[in-house]
Amino acid sequence: MKLLYSGKLSPHQMKVWIINRYYFLKFVPVKDAIIMSKCTDLGLRKLWLSRLARRVGIGGYLGDVQGWEMFAEAAGVSRRELKDSKIVLPEVRKAVKSYLDFVRSVNWLYAMSASIAEAMFIEELPRRLKSLIEMYEWIEPSGLEFFFQRLTYLNEEINLLSDAINKKIHSVKQLNNCIRAIIFNCNLQWTMLNSIYKNVYKQHKKI
Repeated sequence: MKLLYSGKLSPHQMKVWIINRYYFLKFVPVKDAIIMSKCTDLGLRKLWLSRLARRVGIGGYLGDVQGWEMFAEAAGVSRRELKDSKIVLPEVRKAVKSYLDFVRSVNWLYAMSASIAEAMFIEELPRRLKSLIEMYEWIEPSGLEFFFQRLTYLNEEINLLSDAINKKIHSVKQLNNCIRAIIFNCNLQWTMLNSIYKNVYKQHKKI
């Protein structure tokens, strides 16, 4: 993300990042639906359902897919290009599959805990927005609406989820498993970013 923050991404490089991130975001509601179907706690099911509603765009919110499509269009990425799977890197596909396999295979509490890793975006998202606004003037400002909206609820969403999960942890083993789940998601996010950097930005700087 350092290249993004420093304003060094070309339109094509920005396009590759947008398309690969879009591929991941398409499966976030799928992941969340799997978790909700496994959750046996009524209170957490309601909390997760409200989260899922925001992610798919219910209740006045821009869903992840719709919001990212708006951002892509503002950055000059056509809908056809956005959905062109040929540009999606193998490592990103593998990461998405790995995440879905993970939430299917573990206890719902640990699957939910993995989403606490999104707390990293509480500080990252404002920095991303600042860079996009100040250093990428060719991106239409209207396409950033999704990010601004996400800022309004992200912190509260993470805090509510963390508090609810904490109340369900009754042993050191459960705590360790929750921590492992968070680390798993953090590593997965960095794996995707690193693959984009290594396969595009580093090896094809001239693009």
